Amino acid sequence: AAAARGPRLAFGVAPRLSLRLVQWNIRDGCAAEPSRLAGIGRWLWRARADVATFNELNGWSPAQFARLAASWGLPHAALLETTTGYHVGLASRHPIAVEEANVSAPFHHGLLVVQLAGVRIALTHLSPADAIARRAEATALLEVERRQPARPLVVVGDLNTLSPLDAAEHDAQHLPRRLASDEALARKFLVALPPAAAAAAAVAAAADAGAVDADAGGGWLGGGWLGG
Repeated sequence: AAAARGPRLAFGVAPRLSLRLVQWNIRDGCAAEPSRLAGIGRWLWRARADVATFNELNGWSPAQFARLAASWGLPHAALLETTTGYHVGLASRHPIAVEEANVSAPFHHGLLVVQLAGVRIALTHLSPADAIARRAEATALLEVERRQPARPLVVVGDLNTLSPLDAAEHDAQHLPRRLASDEALARKFLVALPPAAAAAAAVAAAADAGAVDADAGGGWLGGGWLGG
């Protein structure tokens, strides 16, 4: 069963005008790399982010994550223990209300939705192997946004996806043809086999719904989409 520690959903939080957010895939939990984990902690302390979201908290417990998050200056934390072992977690300077902790289909590595500081944050780790599966995950994420359309939703995580905003560069580098020549990469990044262009199916679904790539302007929300 999924476990996401933290207060359950609460409304009426006063909105903030801005929110500094960092998204980080720490890779396999850093279990064999304590020095790298320590470096991540030092960087987060200096960055003074309001919120930090993480992928691949493999082997971490909610208590361990909460202790480390507090040492980084982020006293509020929620960890989703996924069935794949690729846990996701969120730490914040502001109180967290857990809206959804989902480890069921279509989400490959789970979905954690929280509310904090007047916004909703959906943290996920989309399928690493199948563009069609990611499109189903993206469709489900759009349904999450539609539950409360008046409240901004930020989608963050390891989206395992090529951005359609980079299509011109992909074409210039002949990326669609190169991906199509490898069966595993074609399945991961292409919606169909050639002559399909390199398809960021999950991101495209969000873009079609009017979401904005928060990383396109070089901001803090790397790997994320902002809707609402």
